[in-house]
Amino acid sequence: QRRVRGWGTILVASMGVSMITMYVYHNYTRLYHLPGNNKKPQATKPPLENEGLDVRILNFDGALLYQQEILQTYKPTILELKRLGPPLRIECSFSRFKELENELELLTGSRVDRPKPGRPLITFYGSNDFHHVSLALIRRIREPINLVILDNHPDYCQYYFLGLHCGSWFHHASSLPTVNKAFHLGGYSGEFEDETIMRFCTPWNLMISGKMNIFPAQDIFKGNKWAKVKQRRLRPNWNSPITRESLLEVLQPFIEDFQKYPLYLSLIHI
Repeated sequence: QRRVRGWGTILVASMGVSMITMYVYHNYTRLYHLPGNNKKPQATKPPLENEGLDVRILNFDGALLYQQEILQTYKPTILELKRLGPPLRIECSFSRFKELENELELLTGSRVDRPKPGRPLITFYGSNDFHHVSLALIRRIREPINLVILDNHPDYCQYYFLGLHCGSWFHHASSLPTVNKAFHLGGYSGEFEDETIMRFCTPWNLMISGKMNIFPAQDIFKGNKWAKVKQRRLRPNWNSPITRESLLEVLQPFIEDFQKYPLYLSLIHI
């Protein structure tokens, strides 16, 4: 009887491990890949001059529709997504994120965004509570890009298996085959140097390999494995403004990458 119980326990544990493995593979790992495109495309030469802007709004909570200047100046395309606003705010399940991707495909008539040559596409989605929606937009791009995020917080937490979070999406986006290099601009100590959760959730391999590049607002991050990561601070002290010239100087080692591939810029206001 004890043997039967022992084998039963092993069987239940094995089934549990198998179910967890399948869940991670079909949800968490899926976000590292793109449907029908898991190889890095060939580089395309970006146009030298812009001919205007194409603007769209992802209307999750109605807030952006109060900004009449944007509506009147740019005549944006408005994608109605209020139904998904509450369940997407801050974080969402993998199934809800997939529902968002399907809804974007339905509303736009395509699963891929193809900006017109010389006309950058700007997407407003409102509150930084929806920052992880950026992953769905980046997954719609099927040409090689450089990804730049301006954020005061580390949105690159890995091993978050419960779903998509506004603090985890950048890790998935940086791992996509279409992203040549990813750049995190901004932030200071605190969360970045956390010795508990972030010590294990920081994607050190991406940073050390140079796929994800870190630019602290001022102080070089220390502790954990930061000594192995090549960091470039945006300014020497808080009294030094970040100018166009100083930013170009900091980004100089990557100028060739920026000239070769288009840029996806994620900017939030907090």
